[in-house]
Amino acid sequence: MKCGTGDTWRGMRLVLEIDHINGDRLDNRRENLRYLCPSCHSQTQTFSNRRGLAQ
Repeated sequence: MKCGTGDTWRGMRLVLEIDHINGDRLDNRRENLRYLCPSCHSQTQTFSNRRGLAQ
C-alpha cells in the first residue's frame, strides 16, 4: 500500500504515522517500516493489531 495523501491535507500538514508492514511492532527493521498518513494507516490490515500479523 502506498500512501495517497502525502504529508498535507486541505493545505494543512499531517503528522505521518509509522506503519509496521508485517504487523509486528517489535520488528523495527527499516524494510518493515513505512510512513503513512493517518487515513491510509487506519486502512491497513494490521492497524492497531486488529487482525494480527500479516501473512
